[in-house]
Amino acid sequence: MDLVWGSGFYSFIENYKIMKKTVLLIAISLLVNLKLNSQIISVSLDYKIENSPFIIDGQVIDAISKQDNLNTTIFTDYTVKVLSVSKGIINQEYITIRGLGGSIGESTLQVCPNSHFDIGDLGTYFISKITDGIYEPSFLGQSEYVGYKLEKNSNNKFELKTNTLDNKSIAATITSVSPLNVNAGIGQVITIAGTGFGTGPPSGLKLWVPRANLPGSYISQSYLFHYVSWTDTEIKYKVSSDAASGKIRVGFATTYVEATQPLNINFNIRDQFNANQTGISPVILASLNNGGIEFTKNTNFTNQDALNATLIAMDNWTCSTRIKLSINTTAATSNTNITNDGQNVLFFANLGPTVLGLTYSNITACSISGRSYVS
Repeated sequence: MDLVWGSGFYSFIENYKIMKKTVLLIAISLLVNLKLNSQIISVSLDYKIENSPFIIDGQVIDAISKQDNLNTTIFTDYTVKVLSVSKGIINQEYITIRGLGGSIGESTLQVCPNSHFDIGDLGTYFISKITDGIYEPSFLGQSEYVGYKLEKNSNNKFELKTNTLDNKSIAATITSVSPLNVNAGIGQVITIAGTGFGTGPPSGLKLWVPRANLPGSYISQSYLFHYVSWTDTEIKYKVSSDAASGKIRVGFATTYVEATQPLNINFNIRDQFNANQTGISPVILASLNNGGIEFTKNTNFTNQDALNATLIAMDNWTCSTRIKLSINTTAATSNTNITNDGQNVLFFANLGPTVLGLTYSNITACSISGRSYVS
């Protein structure tokens, strides 16, 4: 596992003494996200329009995870049908949007925060070119507006409009959600009662939860392993590590019904599905019985205030979750690999102006039980 702080974290740390409570809640989400945090600096639509080289409206039609040429890093290629181009020149009918992370067999690379794409999604995407026909999200974790398209108004200014192709009518109701206080990513089940839920994913309505790491946004729960059961009147949902506190929705991106009472999530633990995507279970720490997980500082991690803030945050998470995280303050390494090499490294990197920190977790699923452990 590797934890990377971005350059924006330096300016954040300068206010450490007056923002101590906030610093405690910075997310090192390789295992844990506390409920009031974010690793992303949210930016406006105008900022994205100005700073993204390419903007398209499109539909995700396929996804496949691959390894790089050295077989050390997993990434996922999403095939997107281009419906319109609002900025830049793209002549292809289909392009690839590449995201770091994914699953191959029993091995998974989880990157947090990350952009989210579901097959079938219609939306507006802010992207940057890697090479001909291959692009990447311009703003990690906030480059997609599912269910919307970008149009110019009467003042010749771009604004988001509901995509009529995704604007489906629904007749569902939500009468209750229970329990309302849970922890995410450990397999806890909540029950959503109501009417008109239909058959559920992948072809029907979806459950949407407030998105961890990006306040104000929602993320769909499309995989069947997120659910114990789905009937027309009841949904039993295993709260995943993508979820944050807030009101649950059932429906589509822009047409949905919303629960009247908010779900309260105390903390999130990274979860993992098995190789066949038929179950979900919390990550088991391979080194939990040997003192937890210890990070080693990279030689570029020399900012003492940043180190102090990270140590305090780790203590706070250990108290909340009983999962011990620590830093070897006497050792240093030049390693900045994000491979499954058995080393847990803490380092600074240029992540751009909108990301405070990134976590890369290499995870292996046990082939017999479907449970997972951090390898």
